[in-house]
Amino acid sequence: MSLSTRSNLKTEDILKWHKGRGSSKNSHKEQRSGSGYNRSSAGFKLFPTASYGSNRASSELSPSDKASGIVNNLPESMVKIDKASKGIKCQKHMMAAADYISRHGMIDLEDENGEFLTHDELESRIEDWCKSQNTPYEEDGKKRAADARRLVISCPKGTDPEAVKKAVRELAKECLANEDYRYLFAIHNRSKEMPNEPDHPHVHLLIKAINSKGKRLNLRKEDLRYLRERFAVIAKKYGIDMNATTRAQRGHTQKSKTQERIHQEEREWSKHLSPSHPYDLSRMNQIDAALNTGKDIPESIAKRKAVKTRDNIIKNANEYIKELRASGNMENLKLAADLERYINNMSPVKTSQEELLRKIREFNQIQKEKGYDIKEKIRQRKSHQPKQSQAQKWAIHRKKQNQER
Repeated sequence: MSLSTRSNLKTEDILKWHKGRGSSKNSHKEQRSGSGYNRSSAGFKLFPTASYGSNRASSELSPSDKASGIVNNLPESMVKIDKASKGIKCQKHMMAAADYISRHGMIDLEDENGEFLTHDELESRIEDWCKSQNTPYEEDGKKRAADARRLVISCPKGTDPEAVKKAVRELAKECLANEDYRYLFAIHNRSKEMPNEPDHPHVHLLIKAINSKGKRLNLRKEDLRYLRERFAVIAKKYGIDMNATTRAQRGHTQKSKTQERIHQEEREWSKHLSPSHPYDLSRMNQIDAALNTGKDIPESIAKRKAVKTRDNIIKNANEYIKELRASGNMENLKLAADLERYINNMSPVKTSQEELLRKIREFNQIQKEKGYDIKEKIRQRKSHQPKQSQAQKWAIHRKKQNQER
């Protein structure tokens, strides 16, 4: 008996399921075109929409929303998740993460059902999670997948914390609870009770990695992009205006440093150490060579790639501007003019290495104008021999006497 006869399934449906996400490419196109937007327009070439979940739902953040957010300089929504390789892999670490989110019992955590947990209830909840997926109490050194993931959603300084919490609650319900994932979350914001918190309100979520159906949480770049866009859409309902675009779309070419990288550089600077990574050392040597020769840094592969991306964005933006003007709508005409002005005023593509070289040269020029030559001071410092103390002289004398014997 064939599969299609036994289970009333067509072969095409089985092939669709085997390809993943339970739908074919054609159905993807139908779903993406069903939200009222023309997906073939120039706007979607400039601002591709993100999708998420088993039905690849659209975030509903339109190209005009993104373009308006860019020209009006709206703050960007921020969603971060820990690396899968650095996820929580034992009960002890899971409890420590939950304890950190609850600020050691000072903040009650909320679960996917809207129930608040005290610190004592939190311990039993974590035990239940760990029992259901055979999580060891401590890491045993064996390679295994993460049992829980940490997600952080942030809003700009001055945002109403209650509005942030409502928006995150709705987003988590829509994207996690509806997929049968269990989670706990709490908001951190500066207040009289918590004066040491950062100025910007942010929500920490601790998510059980495996849902009730045995499916593992696997948030890829496309999914994170959707969460950013969807959070911006939901947040607007609660009075929080945010955007969700990429650095390249905004004309920014330099990637911000991670907290881990910042701490590493601080340790190296404080101990006067050379960069620990060979790539960083190579870049510093190139900057040093450029300072000595007066030439520019050789163009890297990353720079050429960034220039190509910028050219594509400008090309798509010009097409979108023409499309907006062709509509004849007054709002679209204003948006086209603002977007054209923004594109024309974009700063040229520069790498962080080139920016650092520019700052050093400017600093050297300022010092020379003040009559202070840095290279000459370094040369003098190296040539200057400090006076020996009496103890050093006696040590050298005793060493000579021992060698003569």
